[in-house]
Amino acid sequence: MRTKIPIRPAPSGLPPVYQAQTQTYQADRCYPVVQAIHAGQIRYQSLSRGQYPGRELQRIDLPGVCLVGFWDTERGQDWGLDWHRNEGIEITFLEAGALSYACDSLEHRLVAGDPTIARPWQPHRVGDPLIAASRYHFLIIDVGVRRPHQPWVWPSWVSITERDRNEITVCMRHTTQVVWPGGAAVRHCFERIGHTVEQDDAGSHVSLLTVYLNDSPPYSCASGGVRRPHCGHLTTSAAIPADCVGRLGSA
Repeated sequence: MRTKIPIRPAPSGLPPVYQAQTQTYQADRCYPVVQAIHAGQIRYQSLSRGQYPGRELQRIDLPGVCLVGFWDTERGQDWGLDWHRNEGIEITFLEAGALSYACDSLEHRLVAGDPTIARPWQPHRVGDPLIAASRYHFLIIDVGVRRPHQPWVWPSWVSITERDRNEITVCMRHTTQVVWPGGAAVRHCFERIGHTVEQDDAGSHVSLLTVYLNDSPPYSCASGGVRRPHCGHLTTSAAIPADCVGRLGSA
């Protein structure tokens, strides 16, 4: 199952680094995924920048997005993603199949329809130890965190109010919840994101992708004033299309 996608060579410089007292962590380079792509083991589609594999995003397109796309495996793999960290918020959605997923010390068994959200630099693992047959979406948004207690800076394309951004930031920094409720709207949104990524040609679908990303977790829940566990109640006047609202939580 060969995937025709240009995989950029690894940058000569080091990936982003997080410094916490005496500890230093580097952002993941996704080596197992790159090897699986080159071996033709998976169907892989993504737009990316930095050290992540995929078709390169232009500098002015979706600033802060490190990676957006999906993998599709028809069978179980001989590789997994061991414990690693990413520089940004990592949002994933399992569209089909089942996956073992761990974040900090918590182990989870993801089933189709489950979204996850990991904070910047939060250690997590996918596979136990190998990846099962799955269609798995991922989105990494860099909010500029490189040391403890640093303020999060959301990209300008995130179309919600400053008040809502602040509340979502506080929620995400303090909640221990990693796997969130899904639903038909979440599935539909990620399906559209995946299709748009696949159709993009040198930025041709970036505007449409921006619309769909604004409907994905975690900030899309603000568009409907959704009450989420431990996160309070958000209201906003952001004009987000109603046909693709990926809400995490219940009203």
